[in-house]
Amino acid sequence: CAYFTSRGSYISDTNLYHAQCIRWLEEYGILKGLANIQSRAAYNSSSFCLSALFSMKYIFGQSMHALQGFTALLLGTVCLDIGKIFRRKKTLLSDFVRLGAIYYLSLLHREIMSPSSDFAVMLTLFYIVIAWLDLLEREETSTVPYALLCVAGVYTVTLKLTAGLILILVIKPVVMLVKEKKWKEIATYLLLGLFIITPYLIRNVVISGWLIYPLSALDLFDVDWKVPAQLVDADSYQIRIWGKGIHDYELYGGVTKWWPNWFRTILSSTEKGLILADAASLVVLVFMTGKQWKERRNGTWDKLLVMTTVAASFLFWQFSAPLTRYGYAYILMLALLVFGEMYVRILGNRRQMVLLAVISIFFIWKGAALAQAVWDQRSLPYYIAQVDYDNNENGEDVREHQVKGI
Repeated sequence: CAYFTSRGSYISDTNLYHAQCIRWLEEYGILKGLANIQSRAAYNSSSFCLSALFSMKYIFGQSMHALQGFTALLLGTVCLDIGKIFRRKKTLLSDFVRLGAIYYLSLLHREIMSPSSDFAVMLTLFYIVIAWLDLLEREETSTVPYALLCVAGVYTVTLKLTAGLILILVIKPVVMLVKEKKWKEIATYLLLGLFIITPYLIRNVVISGWLIYPLSALDLFDVDWKVPAQLVDADSYQIRIWGKGIHDYELYGGVTKWWPNWFRTILSSTEKGLILADAASLVVLVFMTGKQWKERRNGTWDKLLVMTTVAASFLFWQFSAPLTRYGYAYILMLALLVFGEMYVRILGNRRQMVLLAVISIFFIWKGAALAQAVWDQRSLPYYIAQVDYDNNENGEDVREHQVKGI
């Protein structure tokens, strides 16, 4: 993680606004109306605050951007538990999600140094789902860890608003607490959630004048630095159409117009296969839910809640702004959860050697690819300090402007 976080390439949005937002936070903190200078500053991801907090430019002479690699390391340590499958010789649903997380981490190695909010939210979502499944699989009866994971879900919303449907999981701890009539605990967790999201909402208002950006329908504040509503709507529109791969505005009509173009032009061959697997998973999930409704088997509803949460998140991503970078966790987890559950139900511990062989091949394949990447980048001189952010201050697009003599 340290090696790949020291070198690689920045995604385009890092040069466009990630590094800018972090630098504003480093040097000035929160600035009223900043979104009027750069509208993307209004996206206000909490990941930028965390990156600024740990950039430590005053120590190293350049801004560190190692937070993404550290988050990947934390997820990687959680994924290491997949090794227990060889000892216990029993397949669990969490094993499949861990495989998906490992695959995702292997895709990020070239760009893991980018302090992207998209990567941050995907890594956090993988962690929450894996931790939740671990609780179910050890038959945890205490409400506390489930409720705290929901509080972590609230934090995920401050990383990127589109992650909000992860909070469907809150159904489980709420039902448990209501059954036990633990009203004080319910109030405590609500206050924890408010404690986490309130600074994010305050920053939204200070930066853009809107409580939630870019949602112009929620118009609560009349401040003189507010971004005009028509610009907010235009930004929201652009996010949706660019996510759908639309650069020809005539394509923006119904789903029958944009979806075939998106599938054909935006996705790689592997991603096309994953999306088709997700479509099949949605159909299977409907049948699984119907069957569970008839049979009322204990314990299955908890797994169905996780699968439904991921399915709802996938559908929201698919029909809002389905750029793969915005939703890779949903793409991978939906198919792995549904087909993983089918595997566990149908085969159980039978043909275990086949699955172990597949997992072994997967690790050899990914391990070899990462080893090759390490070897290819060995000559880059970033063993003491990371590659710095791009410096565009002398570029042709950078011009000085005077504001009140400054």
